[in-house]
Amino acid sequence: MATAHALPVLFPPGPSRKTILVVRHAQSELNAHKHAPDSGGIATAPQAWRADAPLSALGREQAAEAAAAVAELSEAATAAVVAAAPLARSLQTALAVSDALGGSLPIAVSPLLREATKKRPIGRPLADLRAEFTDPRFDWTDATDDSWIASVEDVKAAPARAEAARAWIAARPEPDLVLITHGTFFKLLSGTQLKLVNAELRSLIVEPSGAAVLSPPLFRLASAAHNDDSDAPDSDPAADPAPAPAPAPDSLEDLARLLSSQIRGSDWLSANPATGPTLLELAAELTAGTSPPADDQPGQ
Repeated sequence: MATAHALPVLFPPGPSRKTILVVRHAQSELNAHKHAPDSGGIATAPQAWRADAPLSALGREQAAEAAAAVAELSEAATAAVVAAAPLARSLQTALAVSDALGGSLPIAVSPLLREATKKRPIGRPLADLRAEFTDPRFDWTDATDDSWIASVEDVKAAPARAEAARAWIAARPEPDLVLITHGTFFKLLSGTQLKLVNAELRSLIVEPSGAAVLSPPLFRLASAAHNDDSDAPDSDPAADPAPAPAPAPDSLEDLARLLSSQIRGSDWLSANPATGPTLLELAAELTAGTSPPADDQPGQ
């Protein structure tokens, strides 16, 4: 049975728990081109696709499927925004999700969320994107700088951008949101080497302490065919930055919070209705600083 993943404590502390429904964008034209028989790979793809590929016909179907899966989750009822990068495949997937959630959910666009690649510039001028994506749901407030499209991102800059993206997410006023992400960038954002396939859906629960738990896949296409595990197929996987090590809890309170988040983020709680609440109550007492009875104190 798939299990939840406790992530390194990378998010900044916040006032309350935040639930992030994570969706990797659906198949792009570049993904499809790479897998086409005798395509010649990335080198033979149109330059426009190499910079900013839209969804393929299959990708549009995948986006609708993933969006429907998001709408079925109870957490979707409290999601107040969709966050996406200023890349066509991300914006198109975000529109599908917003449509599935009633058609009025705003879409916050931020370059901090864009894909990470080491061998070619990506993206296109924001003016071009805004001319194409005119839906009033798009909020371009945080997307005013497109200087990043002119050059390849330095390999050391991408982890710093992921840190800034986590801070941006944590600072948003919405308690719950949907995040449209990218294969390589999500590894940096989560501090793991987990590879999401196109249109994969997971939940990421971030506790006030910054500890986070990533769920098993909540939606994953039945066939992995034409499902890239990376948006940057011409990059060197061995050169990807190593995931940040998970720091050990430095206090009983931090340990209790991590225990609570792991219990809540897994299938174990629903499978153990009698024991689960007791452990959660214990974790809550420890978090509140409740000491054990005197008879249980060391040396007593």
